[in-house]
Amino acid sequence: AFADNSVRIIPLQDFEVPEGKILQVWTLYNKDVGPVSLGTLARAEATRLGAQPFPVPVDNQLYEITIEPAPGSPTGRQTGPILVMGFAKRPAN
Repeated sequence: AFADNSVRIIPLQDFEVPEGKILQVWTLYNKDVGPVSLGTLARAEATRLGAQPFPVPVDNQLYEITIEPAPGSPTGRQTGPILVMGFAKRPAN
């Protein structure tokens, strides 16, 4: 996650994405707002998801990737299984 609100996705393993599904990337920057989609991917590939109008990422901010129906979650929240989850950490100086 970067200060310009973009997120670089670098898969460490491949995921099979069933036909009619996509990978959707989420973050939880505010529990009152709830999880927010950062974008979708057709397959596991290195990419940078564009800047969105969210606060600057902070330590321990939650990120997840789920499988959702194409073209993305119909509810605006995660509906599919969580494939990956992790927390933002500041780079070591």
